[in-house]
Amino acid sequence: MDENSVGVNNNKPDLNEIFITPDDDGPNDKKINIDESKDNSSENATTSGTEETSYEEKPQDLPSDGSTDSSDDNGEEKVSLIKFLFDIVETLAISTCAVVLVFTIIVRLAIVDGPSMRHTLENSDALLVSNLFFEPKYGDIVVFTSDNFDKPLVKRVIATEGQVVDIDFETWAVTVDGVLIDESDYIYIDPNSRAFSDVEYPFTVPAGYVFVMGDNRNHSTDSRDTRVGPVDTRRIIGRVICRIAPISKIKVFERFS
Repeated sequence: MDENSVGVNNNKPDLNEIFITPDDDGPNDKKINIDESKDNSSENATTSGTEETSYEEKPQDLPSDGSTDSSDDNGEEKVSLIKFLFDIVETLAISTCAVVLVFTIIVRLAIVDGPSMRHTLENSDALLVSNLFFEPKYGDIVVFTSDNFDKPLVKRVIATEGQVVDIDFETWAVTVDGVLIDESDYIYIDPNSRAFSDVEYPFTVPAGYVFVMGDNRNHSTDSRDTRVGPVDTRRIIGRVICRIAPISKIKVFERFS
């Protein structure tokens, strides 16, 4: 017999025939039960395996637009960062404009150069100067320009237009309209030097001008010198309102009453 013939047994009952022949007796019933049990076990195993596979491979739900939460978060962070940077730039721009506006219209910065206002002001002091709603009067410390000097000068107003100034160069007494003014709070007299003056006294201050002198009375070129003379009020940059440096000497200069 060849190999192909061996695999065919015409006398062996067919399993399908056994299933559809319930009237058969004998050991076939037992075999049917065993086969059915195996079939049920196989079906259960297959079902169980299918359920496990289905559970493990079930894809996670995605947003309807196909994007992920991570990408959304990254996008929101980028937008927030851009907005934050824009706010910073906007704030800096506004602050810069405000500072420029303040220092060109309301106040200006001036640096003292020289000892003529000692000890009220010292060399290299940083001052804030303002001409906002300003009309010079006695006692004001003012910064002004002069044709005979390259840099602005800083002095104290002694008299205004129409007033008569007289100076006693022996005692350094100054009178305005015949009244002795008290300069004890600010004047400094260096006994080792003498101030120069080529102005005749009593001196009447012209309209629109002021008469100024330095607090360091013997070391100041001011209205007593014709190179400066009385100061045109239109040449006044402004009144010194405070000293901002050095830090240890910060001071606000109040106007005399």
